[in-house]
Amino acid sequence: MICAAFSALLCLAARARAAETPVLSETTPPPEVQALDGFQGADYQVSQVRSFVVSNSSPSLKTLALYLGVEVGSPWLNGEDFSPLLALELPKALAVFSQCGLGFSRVHLLELRFNAAGLTRLADYASSSPYDPPFEFGLLQDLPPAARPMVVLLRQGYAESFNADAISNLTPVYGASIAKIGGLSFVPSDTDVGYDASVFAPGSYSLFAHEMAHVLGNLEHVTLSVPNIMNAGDGDTPRAAGRMMSTDMTPQQCAAVLSYPG
Repeated sequence: MICAAFSALLCLAARARAAETPVLSETTPPPEVQALDGFQGADYQVSQVRSFVVSNSSPSLKTLALYLGVEVGSPWLNGEDFSPLLALELPKALAVFSQCGLGFSRVHLLELRFNAAGLTRLADYASSSPYDPPFEFGLLQDLPPAARPMVVLLRQGYAESFNADAISNLTPVYGASIAKIGGLSFVPSDTDVGYDASVFAPGSYSLFAHEMAHVLGNLEHVTLSVPNIMNAGDGDTPRAAGRMMSTDMTPQQCAAVLSYPG
């Protein structure tokens, strides 16, 4: 746990920061986000953009803006509003990183409305093998690289992320242009798909934050003997793996996410 590296006083302060839930207030999107409104991809259109100011009473060592690409019609949205699922999971995920002193000043939401071909591809993606880059590459490769880090919220599929190490490993297979999907995480609303261990994790656990941590800190899965945000129990039964999942981060993991450019 992060507290192991701190004095008792600082440990209490870190825990207090981690327990806070950020408050999101809608604001006018900045010009670079407004420019994405109506963007037309091969299988989808950005049908609406929205921006939110994130309020947190604890000071941050560093702040970032987070982009969300959300599939219209998925359980993440309720019409044009956050669904109860997104209203719960987004603040919970952002709060995880406050234990490291990492804050989020803005959240920019891009609603992704898929056409018939895109919906077919999404269904194919959900039934394919995880880490199948051609789908993700075709989905968002043409969005400006400044729209990172981005969490893509879909109805179904696999929880996966494309951090620096993943891009490096994929480049020999797919070429240098695969780097365009760097900084993307994908989180399905059905967390049973491709990551069923998370259903056995404590209620405080955040798959959303786990995928974000992959990208922000270039972090990989760990097999620590204590619960941790990056414990995935690879090779364990889902029930055993779930017991080792938590929102705790080590000092080394915190240092890594704080090093994210921005």
